[in-house]
Amino acid sequence: MTPPAGLDVRVGPVDAQADAYAHVWAGAPDRTAFTHPAFLDAICGVYGRQLELATAWQDATPIAACAFVQHRLGPLRRVVVPPLTPYLAPIVTPAAVPGTVQALLAAAQERAGSAVFQPPPGADLGAYEAAGFTTLLRETHWGPLTADLVSLRAASRNVRRTLRDSTVDVRLEDGAQGAAAVGRWAAAAFTQKEEASPLVPEQVADLVARVRAAGLAQVLVAREAGAETGAVAVATDGRTAHVWAGGSAPGAAMTALVVSAMRWAHASGHTAVDLAGANLPDVAEFKRRFGVPLQTHVRAEWTGSTALRVLTGLRR
Repeated sequence: MTPPAGLDVRVGPVDAQADAYAHVWAGAPDRTAFTHPAFLDAICGVYGRQLELATAWQDATPIAACAFVQHRLGPLRRVVVPPLTPYLAPIVTPAAVPGTVQALLAAAQERAGSAVFQPPPGADLGAYEAAGFTTLLRETHWGPLTADLVSLRAASRNVRRTLRDSTVDVRLEDGAQGAAAVGRWAAAAFTQKEEASPLVPEQVADLVARVRAAGLAQVLVAREAGAETGAVAVATDGRTAHVWAGGSAPGAAMTALVVSAMRWAHASGHTAVDLAGANLPDVAEFKRRFGVPLQTHVRAEWTGSTALRVLTGLRR
């Protein structure tokens, strides 16, 4: 596509684009913890991905940006959404002009044979469709962090009863032990369902430790009668708290962890909460009980490379 008049899109290594990207992130209403430079550095470091940053400039001012997390399949380059990254997409400031997001998407298409993005709720989906992306509907519980949520007035009777009868003790956990707990329980969430876990506990722990050290996460650990029964990492951009990674043993632990996460976020000045995904029926039913509004967002996919189309077809 032809960029809007006066719009200059620049793509390059992190060092060259870091200041402009950080400027956009600080002023972008659609930012999340997962588009923060420190999270991108952490996720690419843990999973061995290459990172380039794209910025869009108008009148010598950066007005939008996008992270291109890249994974090579032989000689083929793909822009991907890495594991444990619920949202990754262009971010825009209020100064962005019409066509800016589409120009950033076009830059990704020029550099790779395929591209995937996952914008948060509220994104302009028209830009993705105009750029030839296929959009797949996803859901999450995301909304204002109100007093009704924190007090459980908005929660179901099941949540209130579970907490009333529970002996779970939830506390913030600093250091490597908390990160390791999140790694163990995140992997256990799959094995409890007799599914092979795609998550390696040590990698998850490394990621959580890096993100927490950057000030983008806190860890909550649940215990009953002194025994650890669950853990979650809460990712934060200072405005929205995302109940992000972790798991628990069957029972009251996860209910206590989610409520504790919301209460910590409210006390810390956050104005919104995201329960980070409601795309499996049992998960969706559990998260519905807390009273956080259900929102839709998308996974946007594009494949321009014939070779990648063939490989994708064979894998299916």
